[in-house]
Amino acid sequence: MMILRCSATGFFLLLHAISAEFCVNKLEWSTMNGHVIVNGIPLVLKGVIYPGFETEHYAPLGLKLQKLNKILDVVKSNNFNAIQLPFSLEMVRFNPYTKNIDCELNPEFCGITSIRMLDFFIDRAAERGLLVALSNNQFLGNSSFLPPNLWYDSQYTEELSIEIWNTLIARYINQWNVFAIDLKNEPHWGSTWGNSNKKTDWNKAAERMINRMGSFSGLFFVDGLDFSNDMEHAGKYPIRTLDELSNNRVIYTPHCYGPEVYTQSVLQALFSQADFPSNLGALFMARFGFLVGKHLPVLIGEWASSNDPGGLDEKWNNYTIDWLRKNCITNNARLLSDDWLTPIARKLELINRLQPNPSKFEARNGKICITEGAFPESHCQYREGLTPYAGKHIAGERTIKSPHFGTYLSPSTWYNGTAVFMSENRKCVKWFIDDIDGKVDLRPDCSGDFTTYLTADPEENLVRRKEWGPAGQVWTPSLNVDGTWCFKSIYGNFLRAEPNKTVRMQNDCSGFARFVVEPWIVSK
Repeated sequence: MMILRCSATGFFLLLHAISAEFCVNKLEWSTMNGHVIVNGIPLVLKGVIYPGFETEHYAPLGLKLQKLNKILDVVKSNNFNAIQLPFSLEMVRFNPYTKNIDCELNPEFCGITSIRMLDFFIDRAAERGLLVALSNNQFLGNSSFLPPNLWYDSQYTEELSIEIWNTLIARYINQWNVFAIDLKNEPHWGSTWGNSNKKTDWNKAAERMINRMGSFSGLFFVDGLDFSNDMEHAGKYPIRTLDELSNNRVIYTPHCYGPEVYTQSVLQALFSQADFPSNLGALFMARFGFLVGKHLPVLIGEWASSNDPGGLDEKWNNYTIDWLRKNCITNNARLLSDDWLTPIARKLELINRLQPNPSKFEARNGKICITEGAFPESHCQYREGLTPYAGKHIAGERTIKSPHFGTYLSPSTWYNGTAVFMSENRKCVKWFIDDIDGKVDLRPDCSGDFTTYLTADPEENLVRRKEWGPAGQVWTPSLNVDGTWCFKSIYGNFLRAEPNKTVRMQNDCSGFARFVVEPWIVSK
């Protein structure tokens, strides 16, 4: 059956108390303590998986029956904010012409190549504020194939796969809504996760691939073993690339299937037990839930089940939704019926229960405007405010960046050499943060200047750098719900970045007083 599967995709997400909009020049992605962060706020993702590019048609399915615009309008109108597009390596390598499209309904897509079709799809998704994740699903375009068990074969080597990925990355490097790449869909028979066999250790291959994709600034999705049902070994062998900034953009993407969709031997005994489905919790925790406890970001990349009432899958659905909500994870489901226009009511009800308030995106006046989302469970909220012993968490060589403006805190050589401002580039933006019993001082590293400190000036409401003195140079850092940090002076006000690149103080920890603190990485 042709399906559009909803990927109310499951990051370990946060509850944010308010819904506020702000606009940025570009989307900037990272993770912190298991949270996915976009421009300093938590991402609340709710998406659909749209098949077709991975098949022998080399185009989105459903275009024989409906206009693409109408299908995308249904996705948008049902409060989704992202689409995952599976494709085949063959499609990108040879760029064949599209097939199975009604030329009266979609005349602009007839007689064009598959890559041009992909361009159109991504552009029209962007018009509706929909993010796009690209997923390496097949080597050869064929809807009847299972995903390849390894990430390579004799025809499509690891090297060729990396080249194909970099072709797509280069093509969409300036496309604001292409936010993630799924390196390889569902490794299975013969794939391993460890550090002993280069030919089968999928995790090490994922690291090698990411190391070769340095121009991509979005998120990297990494599936687990056994059709991505199992990420048990990721705890012992987490993904570790050569670049810390890339490590902070790795998302673990296990898949989850009901008993009537994918029969797994390990589940058969559970289904027959009297405590089914509550006995699923321990299995979910062992397979991927433990990653949340390790503060690693988790997304359920695919979630599929039957809609038949009264069966095993109905019990599985209800329990799984409740378990994921309780553990602050969201997931995916099938969305559209065979007419490619009508949402499957039961699936939509379940996914809306799981994620009713996703983040929203809109391209407007040359900027991307973001409206914050909210997770439904209050206990998923990361408590804002003072973080005990916070100084030790951010001590070291760091950059301090405004997520709103993309600028970096930097010492200045003008204004008597004491001013501090926000720089658009990474020149002279390295700071030494020293832990002082949970509080911190901040010293710039610029032209050999190691003796001055970031200093609050209450009289002029400014921030300067001065030699060590009796007051104004000790700050209290606090970690916010969105993964950003605030710096409170001894006078009770907070460090603030201004749109005109100056640095001042304000009375609370909100808006422009929030900063992303990251390890210092030498610019390449």
